[in-house]
Amino acid sequence: MPFSRRDLLAGLLTTAPLFAAKPHAEIALAGGKIYPSPHQPSIPEGVVILRDGFVAAVGPVNKTHIPSKALVVDCRGAFVLPGFTNASVDLSGRQWTPAAKLPAAALADHMEATLNRWGFSFAYDMAVTPNTADLIRRIEANHLPGPTIRRAARDADADALLLSLSDPIEKIRTTTAEAHRRQKLAFARPTSRQEALNAVLGGADVLIHPPPRSFSFEPQLLREMIDRKVAFVPALHLYELEAQTLGLDAEESQAWVLTAQDQVRAFAAAGGQILFGTNIGTGSDCNPTREYLLLAESGLLPMQILATLTTAPSGRFAESRVRGQLAPGFVADVTVLQADPAEDVRNFAAVRLNLRNGRVLFRTT
Repeated sequence: MPFSRRDLLAGLLTTAPLFAAKPHAEIALAGGKIYPSPHQPSIPEGVVILRDGFVAAVGPVNKTHIPSKALVVDCRGAFVLPGFTNASVDLSGRQWTPAAKLPAAALADHMEATLNRWGFSFAYDMAVTPNTADLIRRIEANHLPGPTIRRAARDADADALLLSLSDPIEKIRTTTAEAHRRQKLAFARPTSRQEALNAVLGGADVLIHPPPRSFSFEPQLLREMIDRKVAFVPALHLYELEAQTLGLDAEESQAWVLTAQDQVRAFAAAGGQILFGTNIGTGSDCNPTREYLLLAESGLLPMQILATLTTAPSGRFAESRVRGQLAPGFVADVTVLQADPAEDVRNFAAVRLNLRNGRVLFRTT
């Protein structure tokens, strides 16, 4: 399958100084297998045309016009997917502070290790600190390559509310009602069964990483979560890391993870909405491969995992008309993988190219 302009990937802008430059107006990701969304058939040899930061066309490469001035990226042997969302990260570490003053190159290195190299073009930060706001400003000014980041916190300027679950349930209800009145979501990170139940009954929209050492999803909590359409971020690998920190032996650590996987299995079987999230913001553990494996062991199929990364978060975050799939008019957030995730879920982490709004966040060299 010849192209008139072959493998021009090296011409795309990747480094922090170049990232601020105007991206190529038209890009054609040609020849790869395309997964337009988890709910649509794949296109074996397709092309995705990006124009001015949006998807312009998606289709078979032999039936889709490639503009003569487009920068063509040879994706033969690769797999083209909608950009990934990490619905729970923590950017509160010292390496991010102060985000307003740190050199762009240092922040770019941290951003690559944490999010960019793993295909994430959208993320929700759970750090209860205004520092992330400075990080977001630098990204949005194109001074720093990074995903679209939203903040869940307790200050008025945050994009979503992070609930204080030590409050009485009446106050939780009042707080979430005010957040919803302002068209903001309410996130909750419970540390006990009672906190989880209070969060759900109090109106929380997203439940993050409930502690399996305290409870399973017993019938009342599960029923309330499903009836109230509460989304769930498991962050399964974090349980293993927490067990290591506490010095638990292998048997105790495995018991935690198995209980957490039971939560995922029960919630998925009941038709609940699962969002992918790691709740990690630094270190080698930012590699999401283990999370993908644990989700698969919980019974999620590859396309269900893709949904947790794409259509589920875009729907929950009221962005389903602009993100979460490769379709004309959608934002040009694209993740290109080196191997097929349908064959092995570990391939979700084998990222070759990560684009946000048509700008390169990461590419393999």
